[in-house]
Amino acid sequence: ELMAVQLDETWMVHFALPPDAPYLARFCAELPPKLAHLSITSPLDGTDGAVELMYLSGRLAAAAMARFETQPSVKDLPGWLRALYRLAR
Repeated sequence: ELMAVQLDETWMVHFALPPDAPYLARFCAELPPKLAHLSITSPLDGTDGAVELMYLSGRLAAAAMARFETQPSVKDLPGWLRALYRLAR
């Protein structure tokens, strides 16, 4: 039930805390085999793990923006990332 994606142009990244890792594994097992995806599970749990995953996702977004030479505006970012952006300013 994924939105129509072009498998050769889509890369999914999943972030999970340790308790959610089994669910994430089941979810990823249902993805189309040709869909590139990466799962990142924090070794930490709770708030520490959530903050670590938010940090890693921000770094990944920054690396992708640099790689593709794009700079989205704040309104292009998901709500949680907009909040993180405002906190970082």
